[in-house]
Amino acid sequence: MQNETRAARYHRARVRAGGGALAVSLLALAAFGPWGAGPWLAERLHAVTAGWPLGDTAATAIFAAIVLGVMHAARYPFDRYRDWTLEHHYGLVRTALVVWRRSHVRGVLGGVVLGVGAALVVRASWAWTGAGWWIVTAAICFAAHVAWLVTAPLLLTVFGGLRPLRRPTLAARLEMLVKRAGASIAVREWRGGEDTTRAHAALAGLGRTRQIILSDTLIDTLGDDEIEVVVAHELAHHVHGDVWRAAAWRLFALPLTLGGAAVALSWLGAPMGAWPMAAAKASLTIGTAASASWLAVAAAVALAAHRLLEPIGLALSRRRELAADAFAVRLTGGADAFVASMRRLSQTNLVDDRPPRVARLLSSHPPVRDRVLAALRHAEPTRR
Repeated sequence: MQNETRAARYHRARVRAGGGALAVSLLALAAFGPWGAGPWLAERLHAVTAGWPLGDTAATAIFAAIVLGVMHAARYPFDRYRDWTLEHHYGLVRTALVVWRRSHVRGVLGGVVLGVGAALVVRASWAWTGAGWWIVTAAICFAAHVAWLVTAPLLLTVFGGLRPLRRPTLAARLEMLVKRAGASIAVREWRGGEDTTRAHAALAGLGRTRQIILSDTLIDTLGDDEIEVVVAHELAHHVHGDVWRAAAWRLFALPLTLGGAAVALSWLGAPMGAWPMAAAKASLTIGTAASASWLAVAAAVALAAHRLLEPIGLALSRRRELAADAFAVRLTGGADAFVASMRRLSQTNLVDDRPPRVARLLSSHPPVRDRVLAALRHAEPTRR
């Protein structure tokens, strides 16, 4: 089909751009290591901030901000090509380039702020725990992740146009669906149609902030039967506790990622060690040029370790998606509606129905064709 051909070209280009962005990110971070420009930059920053209150902390924060700024500047051509040029070429984005640039700059600034915070956490954990720095850092990062899960829907409500469903009849129908599932959760609408043609649905939040979010493009694109089965899919994630399952994987992956980074750093010659596998080789004086330059290497190695572990988490996600599909078909009895929604969303979002093997490994969702066939198998006993 023509759509499948366009989708395949689109996704191949995105994968190439993402690979280029990752490569230049790693190179930029490594360039500020102990064997590159890191010591030179750190020494000058420490000289400038020597008389400041918390001068060492300020020097580390400025060092991290500069390194991250250089990294984002290096990957900008890839990010622009992937997130605007391709999206615009394939009709998936409605914003002008200048609007996208403003949004991109805000995202970069947010990423730099978070990165500086992470650098200060690592720096402090080196000072407090020595070779056990990666354990403390993983615990703090996981706590921050849980806090983000709780607050994300609140931020969307305040800043992102989250609102009650516009159509009362649809809202009443979905409320009955939620009751049939034995759940208690709100379904709300997100205004995104001004910026993108993509249609999305998601389960967001933890505890009292948990809710199902439907984009206005999805509501405008699908019929009521199709919307119902999509909401049933998200209800399955709620009923199955998939948010906590994903968090449990992160709780496992974070120490593994940072522990692997600690071992790699020790092997590269860093003095902080990796308890209990490698004790600290020497006391790392916090606030020195050496400690700041090793921060850049720590970021590069942790990023590489994360990418190596990521396919495992994505495989677990694909299993959860198939289980949610089965739940949705059983709850609604709408196998035909499910198939129709998948096909329509596949066309709207330009999804590659038969992606290559590498693309499957790097996707959080199974291929549409596999999801449709699995849903039809689950529907057979009901139809009999």
